[in-house]
Amino acid sequence: MLDPFDVDVPAPDGPLHRLPFDALVLADGRRMAERYTMAETPSASIAASLWSRAPSAGPVSLLAFGAPRVPPLPAAWHESAGATRGGDFIPLPASAAEVKAAGRLAPDAMVRLGAGASEAYLKAADAARYRIIHFATHALVDDESLDRTALVLAAGDGEDGLVRPAELATLRLDADLVVLSGCRTARGVVFAGEGVEG
Repeated sequence: MLDPFDVDVPAPDGPLHRLPFDALVLADGRRMAERYTMAETPSASIAASLWSRAPSAGPVSLLAFGAPRVPPLPAAWHESAGATRGGDFIPLPASAAEVKAAGRLAPDAMVRLGAGASEAYLKAADAARYRIIHFATHALVDDESLDRTALVLAAGDGEDGLVRPAELATLRLDADLVVLSGCRTARGVVFAGEGVEG
């Protein structure tokens, strides 16, 4: 148990990187997040980049993807998939409620569900206009291979539904916050001083 104290860990590194500070229990039995406002960044370079940005103006705009109609998982990916049963993705019914709730908090929200929560829509959308982008979906993370790492969205319109890191890198995103609400999204290789790459 911890005694109450002010914690300032903007970019934890080494063994502290995977420590969930907000879940630590204080002497009074409350979690740190119940007593303190918690904030951290994955690395000092990201913190410096964020501090150099001008604050966003205007109403909060949100693009959210939830409960996508997921494609069958290619056999080559079965080993890296922790959220499948017999090669098929386990349904995520709560992810629809999650993104709908997030959408109610933003005055300008585009919430995409089912077949509409597609890779094709993500690639065609003007994603740069959204301050928050929220993914509540499956994620496949292979610590050894970025080729078998992806966010899972609905397939269709020539897309397989598996959004790989290289595809994400080609998108024009200017969001203040990207939420990855999916199993294994915090996994990856931890690089000293820079956080997780995955």
